[in-house]
Amino acid sequence: WRPMTFGALWSPGSTGAAPDAEGAGADPLAAALLGIAPHVVVAESDERGRLYWVDARGLPARRVAEDASGLTVSLGRDGARVGISRSPVVAAVAARHGAARIVSVRRGAEAAYLAPRPLSVLATTPGWSPKLAIALGDVGVETCGDLATLGADAVEVRFGAEGTALWKLARGEDDRRIFALTPRALPSASLEWLEFQTDDPERLLFVANRLLERICEELQQWGETARVLTLRFTLADRSTVDRKIRGARASADRASWLRLLRAELERLRLPDGVTGVALRVESVHELDTPQGDLFDQGFQSAAAAESAIARLADDEMGHAVRLATSAHALPEKRLRWRPMEFREVAAVVREPGREEGERPMGLSLRLLPEPQRVIVTTRERRGGPMPVRYRERLPPNARARRGLPLVEVIAAAGPDRVSAGLEEGTRVSREYWTCLTEEALVLLFRDLPNGDEGGGTSEEREVAVSEAPAEPEEPRVEARDPDQLELWFVQGWWD
Repeated sequence: WRPMTFGALWSPGSTGAAPDAEGAGADPLAAALLGIAPHVVVAESDERGRLYWVDARGLPARRVAEDASGLTVSLGRDGARVGISRSPVVAAVAARHGAARIVSVRRGAEAAYLAPRPLSVLATTPGWSPKLAIALGDVGVETCGDLATLGADAVEVRFGAEGTALWKLARGEDDRRIFALTPRALPSASLEWLEFQTDDPERLLFVANRLLERICEELQQWGETARVLTLRFTLADRSTVDRKIRGARASADRASWLRLLRAELERLRLPDGVTGVALRVESVHELDTPQGDLFDQGFQSAAAAESAIARLADDEMGHAVRLATSAHALPEKRLRWRPMEFREVAAVVREPGREEGERPMGLSLRLLPEPQRVIVTTRERRGGPMPVRYRERLPPNARARRGLPLVEVIAAAGPDRVSAGLEEGTRVSREYWTCLTEEALVLLFRDLPNGDEGGGTSEEREVAVSEAPAEPEEPRVEARDPDQLELWFVQGWWD
C-alpha cells in the first residue's frame, strides 16, 4: 500500500472566524494543523461544518491523518473525520460522508468508492449545478456509478462541458490544484563584518566576486539566467544603498557580471564606509539554448558574436538599431531608428546568411538625408503642372557647369497630394510625382501653398529656367517675384 497524498479533514459544527489561505488566523484548529503539515487550506464552510485540506505530499499519510484526528479530539471537535486519497474529490467525500474516523482509499479504487454514493456527494465540487442534477435525474442517473458508466462522448453531447466535468469527478478524476506552488527564493548572498569599514573599490569587488560566484553556481544548477542584479551596501551608520546592475542579455556567466560590477564600483561614491555587501537576483529567465546545425559555420560563431555585441552594449559603446515604419504621410518622417532588444540582435546573428548574389525581391525607396532642391520644367495635364524634365539647382552666386545636363522624364505618375503636420502646428501640403528617367525611378514633389489646387496655364510653362541648356552662368528670373516660384524637390529614388 502506497501512502496517499491528499488529506481532507471535516469538522462539523461552528469553527469560528475564517482563517487565511494558509490556515492561520482566528481558527485554532487550522493553526494547530500547521504543526503537522507544511500547508493547510480551508476549502469551504457552512452551517454544518468546515472542510480543511492538509498537505500530506511526501509525508506518511496515515500518520498525518492520525495526528490530525488527534488534534480534533484534543480541541473537543467531536465527529471530525479524515479522508485520504490520491484524488482530492475522493478525499473530500470520504471526510464528509465516511463511516469511520479515518477513511483511506487505495490507489485505483477511487471510482469504486464513489460508485454507490448519490450524486449529491459532489454538490460542493466545481462541476456541480442544480440544473445539471435535475437533468441527470430526468434520465435516471442517480449515483456516481450511474454517471461514470456512461461514455464521454454521450455525456458531452447531452450535457455539455458541465456534464463532462462532473462525469470526470464521478470517476474519481480530479486535477484541481489544491495547494498553490510555493515560489522558490531567488538566488542571493550577503556578507557583513563589524571589525572595520571600507570604501576601497578593490576590497568591495573582492567581496562581491565571492558572492557572485555562489549566485552564478545556483543559477547554473537550475538552468537559469539573470538579467538584473541588486547590489546592496550596508554602511557604518546602518543605512543601506542599493544599485541595480543590468546586463544587455540574461546570463549566468560570472565573468560578464563581474565586469559590470567592477564598472559600477569604479563610478560609485558612498557617503560612509561599508560594513556589509549583499547581492540578489531580481528575476530569472530560462537558459536560451536554440537548436542549430553544427556544420553551419555561421551558427558556430553566433555565440562569440552575441558576446561581443553584449559587451559593447554593456560598456555603452554602441546600440544596435533597426528601422521602424509608421503611417506618417511624409516619407522622411515615415521611418525612424529604434533601439533593438538583445533578443532581436541574437535572432539576427543566428539566422542563416543570405546566399551570395541573392537580392531581396521588389524595389526599395531610398530617401535622401534632406530633400534636394531642383529646377523643373512642367506642362499642364489634367488642370495641373506635370514635370517633363529637371536639373540640379545651384546655390546663390554659384556658376553652373558648362553643359549642365537636363534629366528628361520619360513617364510621370501622379499627382499624389498629401497634407500633414496639423498635430505639430505647421501644415505641410505636397504634390508627389513618381518619374521614370533613363537611369532611375525618381520621387519628385512640390510644395503647395494654402488653397493651391494644382492649376496652371494652357501652354507649356517653365519654372525658374528655360528649356534650353544652361549657359555658363545660371539664368536669373527678374520679371517674376522669387517668392511666387514653385518649389520642387527630389525626395529619393527606387532601386
